[in-house]
Order: sequence, then C-alpha cells, then structure tokens
Amino acid sequence: AVVSTQSTGKELGVPTANMDKKAVDTAKNLSTVPSIYHGRNYGLEYTVIEHNPLTRGVVYIPGFTSGKDTDECIILKNYFENLSTGNFLCYDPRGIGMSDLPFTDCNLSTWIEDAQKMINMMHEITGK
Repeated sequence: AVVSTQSTGKELGVPTANMDKKAVDTAKNLSTVPSIYHGRNYGLEYTVIEHNPLTRGVVYIPGFTSGKDTDECIILKNYFENLSTGNFLCYDPRGIGMSDLPFTDCNLSTWIEDAQKMINMMHEITGK
C-alpha cells in the first residue's frame, strides 16, 4: 500500500539541506512505501512491515497461546502499513500457529527465547 504524505525527509533524521532533490525524494519514498514480507527463521513464522531500515521498529510479542493472526496483531499490522514511517515485526511463537514444535513441548523459557530472537532480528533490520 502506498500512503501519501507531506514528508520532508526531516522526520527520518535525514539532513535534507545538504541533499539534492532526488536524494530527498528517495528518503521520502523509503518511509512511504512499506516492504511487507513473510519469512521463517529460528523455527518461527513471522511478518515484517519495513518502511525505512534507518528507523526503529516495534516487535509485537503475542500473549499466551496467541500468534500473529490475532485481532490485536492484525490491527497493528494495518496500522503500520498505513504509517509513513516505522517498522513492525510480528510472529508466531514456537508451538503456536505456523511455527515449529508442538505446544506441549514449549514452556515460558521457549517463548522468552523466541521473543529475544525476534527482537534481535528487528535490531538486524534497523541497525539499532
């Protein structure tokens, strides 16, 4: 989805005064056209909405027996798709949804590990 915005590039932390018009337009487009991709890593099924790899992101950590297809997560995905900046990652913890392991083989430590892996993935995406 493309979101129209009156972006100047300044909200990205980009010093627009020293940039030519093409560079400013590129900075604007980085924030207004999200890349949405689905993947699988560490045995976890996840979705990433990436507007600009230079900005921080939000990792949605689902509640007990919840995953990336809950109403709350769907609302957040729609919200981040329509933002002009920001990154979002949601996932199915192991034992839930499309991720590996049966539910009965998981425990709180498993889900804490999953959350840490997804937070680290967001750090890799954003470089922060």
